[in-house]
Amino acid sequence: MIELLQRRHPFPISRATTVDTGIHLIPDTPEGTSNLASTVQLVGGLTALGIQHFVFTSLVSTEHPTALQTARRVFQQLCEAVDQAGIPSYLSYIPTYVIDDAFEHWVKSHPLETLYGEYVLLGIAGKQHVRELKGPLFEVRARGYQPIIMQREPEQYAKLSIRAIAYLRYLGCFFQLGLTTIIGKHGYRAMTMAERMLAAGYVDFLSTGSCTPEDIHKLEAFATLPKTSKALRLTATRQLELLRGKTANLAPLS
Repeated sequence: MIELLQRRHPFPISRATTVDTGIHLIPDTPEGTSNLASTVQLVGGLTALGIQHFVFTSLVSTEHPTALQTARRVFQQLCEAVDQAGIPSYLSYIPTYVIDDAFEHWVKSHPLETLYGEYVLLGIAGKQHVRELKGPLFEVRARGYQPIIMQREPEQYAKLSIRAIAYLRYLGCFFQLGLTTIIGKHGYRAMTMAERMLAAGYVDFLSTGSCTPEDIHKLEAFATLPKTSKALRLTATRQLELLRGKTANLAPLS
């Protein structure tokens, strides 16, 4: 079945996106790869598949603000290693802020780092009720930021109902999705939820969702049914509109 799908409906990932939005590949962080060399290898592999811009991220909470300093130090090392390897790609780093109990108060007195000048990456816990997010999201938007809910834990992300997603959309949220979820890396439930979100037009930003060499091999043979391919093309168009004129500002951390 998989071989038949790949033969009849191939879908190069560059058709979906050339910007890997929010990729968790920073070594020595909980979501990252095990070492710098592995990360450089993955950047090279994804570049070969057509990804041009890499937006790296890591989780930052109000309880551990120093994690941002560590992530920046490691990211600088990564930029140097990718440059030495001669990989033609743009790299940037932006934290994903965890909406914990203290976040609403914290955001009132701390400026947030943004993607392309206005987007803020946010992570929600699987046990949080979406109605608990109304206050924090209001504070984020009141300061001129545009929130993007990141798919940091696909299995937990999948537990949100379409109704909950629609409510967060009503509160002004954009959503990010990893392509590896669509091909079943995180299980059937997560894959089904991803397809439903795509069909409903609730996905705005795409990431490859890759973090291992095996993921690269799967993305090389990425294929979807025509219905999903159409939804991905529409999502790609929406992402281009949201990023229009902004990707030119994407540059390595100086």
